[in-house]
Amino acid sequence: MRRPKRQNGPMFAASSPLHSFLDFPLAEIGGTAITIAGVLVATVIFIVALVRSRLAVALLSRLRRRMPEGGAGLYILEKLAGYGIAIFGVIFALSSMGLNLSSLAVFAGALGVGVGLGLQGVAKEFVSGIVLLFDRILNVGDFIEIPGSGGVRGIVYEIGARAIRIRTNDGVDVFVPN
Repeated sequence: MRRPKRQNGPMFAASSPLHSFLDFPLAEIGGTAITIAGVLVATVIFIVALVRSRLAVALLSRLRRRMPEGGAGLYILEKLAGYGIAIFGVIFALSSMGLNLSSLAVFAGALGVGVGLGLQGVAKEFVSGIVLLFDRILNVGDFIEIPGSGGVRGIVYEIGARAIRIRTNDGVDVFVPN
């Protein structure tokens, strides 16, 4: 029995229905056609970036828990790795769709104005959280009391981008905005 010759080249012919479907333009942004194939590739890249971000955070968290003093430096690295991998994943996903990210400069400028005007509180809390992470005045595992709160005291359980989570002696979590 003879085997058919194997063809070198793409799996589907350029005129196949699947190829036509995947190259169907959904929209046009900045002169670039967004196709179904581009959206699928971007989605896969985004999901892979989120999975890698969570794996990196889980690995660094496990290492930090094994440290004798709580590993404040690893905590900072854990937070930065989580945010950094996710942000780069979004950038790579947008780039893989064929978007010229420099064409989004106008959008970034408008977003900057929006943050400046409407989201000052959120931006202030985020920057304060980053400062708290790097400043090391407050570390995970410190016992603190919040003045003017009616005697709320407990152990710093997490320093996030927008809030600090304190676990009281009663086992209740209290969130304090940065």
